[in-house]
Amino acid sequence: MSVLRCDQLTIDRDGCPLLQGLSLSLGSGEILHLLGANGCGKSTLLQALAGLHSPAAGQILFAGAPLARREPQLLARQRLLLPQRQQIPFELEVADYLTIGWQACGFDGERWLDAPQFAACCRALDIDWLLGREIHHLSGGEWQRVRLAATLTLAERSLNPESLLLLLDEPFTALDLRHKSDLLAAICRLAAQGLAFVIVHHEPALAFAHAGRVALLGEGQLLACAPPADALTPPLLARALGVAAQVARVEGDDVLITDIERKPRRL
Repeated sequence: MSVLRCDQLTIDRDGCPLLQGLSLSLGSGEILHLLGANGCGKSTLLQALAGLHSPAAGQILFAGAPLARREPQLLARQRLLLPQRQQIPFELEVADYLTIGWQACGFDGERWLDAPQFAACCRALDIDWLLGREIHHLSGGEWQRVRLAATLTLAERSLNPESLLLLLDEPFTALDLRHKSDLLAAICRLAAQGLAFVIVHHEPALAFAHAGRVALLGEGQLLACAPPADALTPPLLARALGVAAQVARVEGDDVLITDIERKPRRL
């Protein structure tokens, strides 16, 4: 089933085009990683896919219908968004923060707190021990995991059977290696339920290892939208990110190595 389709989009910011002629589609259970240099339009494109930024041209179809015509509360249940940044200007306990999104979508937040699926998600993201903490007393990584839990629990099909799409803007920010691994496992589990993902980040090696497909932005356009080995080639990475890269064989697997992972040359 086609969850998302973009046809000849032009994405602008303050009237200045960022991306032009962008077309792509996403099916149920697909995991698409979206990469590109700072300021190339990744987050603005994600906002457009969420229905929060109007394209200057082209159209976006969500579940076969124009995205712009979706009723807001239904859209909030069907597509879940993790924004790049979020500041809460008042004190809240973690458990209370988690119920806000559920209530905004028309669900009974208190009932969800008692659901075994919620408890399992909290354990998977290692926040079960944080539920009674004030959000302003969390570390950066703890706050990121709490925000992720708020988004991912809303995607659980057993709790929200209408969920279709998750849009995650830099979800790996502030996470240590263990918690990145936990998040990748949670994403794969939800994708197996049929959820589609668009994930914005800045880690080509991670995308090479874990993406189903990679959309690579650069030069004001979509340079590639293909399996990682075809999208993250050294020539395309040089065009999009300005870095040198190579593919190496390590214990039977291909891995992507960019300049930053290599031993620096002595001056």
